[in-house]
Amino acid sequence: MQLLDAAAPSQAAAASMPTERQQQQHPAAQQGLTHGHMQLLQLPSAPSLTTPNEAAAKLPAAAAVAATAAADLDPLSSTSGPGGLPAVYGQLPPLPSSFPDLPKQQQPLLYQEVLPNGLRVTLLEDREVPLIRGSLLMPGGQVSSPPEHVGLASIAAAVQRAGGSRAHPADQMDERLEDLAASLEASAGQQSTTFDFQCMSGDTREVLGLLGELLQQPALPRDKLSLVQAQVTNIISHRDDNASGVARRELYKMLYGQDSIYARTPTLSGVASLTPADLAAHIAAWQRPDGAILGLVGDFSSSDMMSTVKEVLGSWSPAAGQPAAPLARPHEDLPDLPGVLAAAADSVGIQQQQQQSPQMVYLVDRPGALQASVYTGEPGISLSDPDCYALDVLASTLNGFGGTLFDELRTRQGLAYSVAANWDSPVDHRGLFEAAAETVQPAKFIQELSGVLASVRVEPPTQQALDKARAGLLNSFVFNFASSYSQLQRTLVYQLLGLPQDFLFTYRDRVEAVTAEQVVEAAARHLHPQQQVVVVVSDAAVFGPQLTEAGFEVQALRPAPAE
Repeated sequence: MQLLDAAAPSQAAAASMPTERQQQQHPAAQQGLTHGHMQLLQLPSAPSLTTPNEAAAKLPAAAAVAATAAADLDPLSSTSGPGGLPAVYGQLPPLPSSFPDLPKQQQPLLYQEVLPNGLRVTLLEDREVPLIRGSLLMPGGQVSSPPEHVGLASIAAAVQRAGGSRAHPADQMDERLEDLAASLEASAGQQSTTFDFQCMSGDTREVLGLLGELLQQPALPRDKLSLVQAQVTNIISHRDDNASGVARRELYKMLYGQDSIYARTPTLSGVASLTPADLAAHIAAWQRPDGAILGLVGDFSSSDMMSTVKEVLGSWSPAAGQPAAPLARPHEDLPDLPGVLAAAADSVGIQQQQQQSPQMVYLVDRPGALQASVYTGEPGISLSDPDCYALDVLASTLNGFGGTLFDELRTRQGLAYSVAANWDSPVDHRGLFEAAAETVQPAKFIQELSGVLASVRVEPPTQQALDKARAGLLNSFVFNFASSYSQLQRTLVYQLLGLPQDFLFTYRDRVEAVTAEQVVEAAARHLHPQQQVVVVVSDAAVFGPQLTEAGFEVQALRPAPAE
């Protein structure tokens, strides 16, 4: 469950927030989540590997004789085969050299209906096991939180679920769900609020009823709000623990703007000032049936399940005093690169760079850091941009083992252990291009990264690189159909975002048709490495002179306190 409103879907300020019962069951995991770190587990040492005869030497005499005899009978212990391999290897069949084609993927057979109250329902039958899984999606999410209460959407979802309903307060709802071996959770992502549930097929009506209670009669108790506020406060206090998280957060603020709904982060005062009334007002404004999409998959008859949904959720209606139509999901436009550069410079109180000026590096001081976290980026594209397919192929040629960035910056020059670059292409606004790495030579890394990005603007990928990149994207296509639930979730998300249901198939076909010329032309239109915003988090006393000597104009960047 995402807890904090963040600049981007994966920005470091976003975190997962367990429910109170999960804290009790998994205290170690909760500690890791609260501090935003991976929890390290102490594992027993691996046993040393020994041959059967070596093991026998460590056993009592009688056991040693038996172990040695067993080893003599083991066909793998014989090395009479070619090349000193065990003889049994010669009896194995050869590895296959050809494989059958994967079956053609098709759209799942869905049953869809819009209820009189506006609730859109999608059903997908899957009789393999007697289980039901479902999701309810509603627009809003983290971008809908007001400026004075950044984080409200995530906190409201957490308290709404943890507090239970008026008919089934927190502990009673948890106990009833446990009795049913069912789950019901709530979370707020960047664009939506989601309720996910799972239960035995025979318990669907009751679990849907509990969901309906949370939607229409949430308890929102003060003690649960106080608990979530304490957890969020702890997360905020540790938000600068990870240098790469700081670099990315500040890059998003420089590109989108300090107060953008895609870049803002919660503050201690904003979180502390929240009241149950604030949560109730947010829920009333954004959680309503005529803006919601419900999906269920599992062991049921579609006609019977639709009747159950109508009986349980058909009476759900917008809260009193709400407008006739649901609110539109907030979105903002990102200016072009010159406007972004001017705003970035203005945010630190300096004038915009001239075209011929040295490239600006915004340096966040982290005393004692032994390496530098580097993030560089510029305005990107939205999903509707016709270049999105070619740019995805280009990103595939740049990243991963064998990718241009990996081969050049890690393998040949040893500048970074890992390096990546990608385009984010949201549906309703322009995303960003960003590249990142951890390095002890930030100046040289930035120069060489710019060189690689400049080269792909003028040099099309080789046919081998193009084929590999397209294959990497296309071969992952089948995993979109790995389970019925994943297919259902994709359908719901497409509905919420207004995408056609065949978008995934269209995407596959367009990627397959991308040419090398389209890749280099798209790169020339959308990559400007010498003008990108660069954020470095490192020890300024150590790495600042290195950057200045390399010809960069270094500007100190002081992140705003989380007050």
